[in-house]
Amino acid sequence: MNDILERIITHVKYSNTDVAIIDSLTIFTEYTTTESVLTFLTQAKNICDQGKTILITMHTYAFTEEVLTRVRSICDAHLLLMRKLMGDKYVMVLEVVKVRGARKTTGNLVSFEVHPGYGMKIIPVSIAKV
Repeated sequence: MNDILERIITHVKYSNTDVAIIDSLTIFTEYTTTESVLTFLTQAKNICDQGKTILITMHTYAFTEEVLTRVRSICDAHLLLMRKLMGDKYVMVLEVVKVRGARKTTGNLVSFEVHPGYGMKIIPVSIAKV
């Protein structure tokens, strides 16, 4: 699997595109070492520092909490997508956990539904912690 990660990063580096999307990296991370994954993410960050954008999705269950902390520190942005029960239906909730260079403000949660033929529909919801 290390070879596949190296091939992916080489392809992204020398590609003529400005944006690369890797969905989902989880399957590759389950069969390789933690160091290989961290090296891959560090190389991806270096490519991003040269002007490209790389979007990578991963499931958190594939990592220990210690490794997740290291992964999050490497990445420029960390978005968390969850399904939450609100009232009598499930909605998707996107939490902006970290964006490099941005100030932390309120409103870091966006809830939405996806409707075929229409697109995303933002669901205005207030969540209070007690």
